[in-house]
Amino acid sequence: MQTLLADKIFLQKFNKIMIWIVLGVLVFFGIIVVRSGSSFRNSDYSLVQDNITLNSSATLRDIEAYKKIVSSRELFRPFVLSKKKQATVKTIDDITKDLILVGVVSVDNKEAIIKNRRTRQTYFVSVGSRIGEIKVEDISDDKIEVSYKQERKMLFLR
Repeated sequence: MQTLLADKIFLQKFNKIMIWIVLGVLVFFGIIVVRSGSSFRNSDYSLVQDNITLNSSATLRDIEAYKKIVSSRELFRPFVLSKKKQATVKTIDDITKDLILVGVVSVDNKEAIIKNRRTRQTYFVSVGSRIGEIKVEDISDDKIEVSYKQERKMLFLR
């Protein structure tokens, strides 16, 4: 019973101390606001960092211009910076410019070894095989014939 009474008295004193601390902090900030007058309300704040000065009024004008631009756009449409690129028509020469015929292997059926100079990948292909968009049509001893859509081209052994 005595411990409960002691705890109650301690809490009452602690509450009084905390109230005085809070009141002191409020009075301190009140004095600061009164002494500063209207300087908080009407001043143009500026930020200086790395030799760049940003004024709040200039920033607000920029934000208004930005809001005007953003509000004129549709929200869920993709943002496009430049005009649409015209579709480039690929030719067989464009597709095979990096391909080199490295060798032809004649065992049961002929296979060719083709290397892509750009990606440095090596392909082992036979007639009917595909490397990306091109198809191997024929394999001879020193050349292969490839096709893309309606075009055909020969790759020669180097």
